[in-house]
Amino acid sequence: MELQSIPRSHDQKRQILRAQHDGLRLLIEGMIQIARRVPAAPEKAELLAADLLRLRAALEGHLRDEEAFLGPILARLDAWGPERLRLLHSEHAHQRALVDVLCSSLPQQAPAELARYALILAADLLEDMASEEHSLLDPGVLTDDTVNVDQSED
Repeated sequence: MELQSIPRSHDQKRQILRAQHDGLRLLIEGMIQIARRVPAAPEKAELLAADLLRLRAALEGHLRDEEAFLGPILARLDAWGPERLRLLHSEHAHQRALVDVLCSSLPQQAPAELARYALILAADLLEDMASEEHSLLDPGVLTDDTVNVDQSED
């Protein structure tokens, strides 16, 4: 997704990133359905390859937006902010590498192997998005409020 400018509010950033996650999930779910059929119908590998290329483009746009939106916030959020930012960059590098390796091997990949790797990639991406939504995109973490309402000491 190309953005003209970075949204000002954290709520807007969170909504955009969550909407992108929803779009990625739709792409991933479609890819999973095709990948599951490929071992029995190797001719569907071409459809799977096309889905992987679409996913690669959408994912790259999302990762750029996520880094632009969350990078400056995480760097100064709290004592764990720099570590969260390091983990975000590390996970993004891992995802980019997986997608790049898989997409660059499309011409020579056997259909069943392509399907297997696509399913591994799908599981990895779905797990990472769920984790981000819990740890980074939760309103309690990424909020426009300047006061954290749950600061109780137990």
